[in-house]
Amino acid sequence: MDYQRVTQRMKKLRHCVKLTVVGPLNVEGIAKEFVSECINRALNDDKALHILKGLIAIVIDIGSAGATGGSATAAAATDYALAVQDRALRCLMDEKQIGEFLASRAGAKISASVKNDSHWIFWDM
Repeated sequence: MDYQRVTQRMKKLRHCVKLTVVGPLNVEGIAKEFVSECINRALNDDKALHILKGLIAIVIDIGSAGATGGSATAAAATDYALAVQDRALRCLMDEKQIGEFLASRAGAKISASVKNDSHWIFWDM
């Protein structure tokens, strides 16, 4: 028997993508900053409207000569507290807003680079 040896050159392209991230990233600090921002936003949204409602309630309570027992002022304060609570909770549970906040804070505190290395690998079969 006469066998003929056949060799075939094979090749494949190997890729290596290297991501390098540099910089301090304090997740706890970023989380505290996000919570503080949500609470401040909740306290200050429609602040002028709530102050006006409170002033009107005080005038009503004073003008009624004690007949309301301060209930108008209490109602205005309760309305403000509920509005702040609602806005703060909506802010804290808004995934899109959380993602945007994290991206902006992380982007400001870290730097990143990407290196793409590709090369051919050969072998005989």
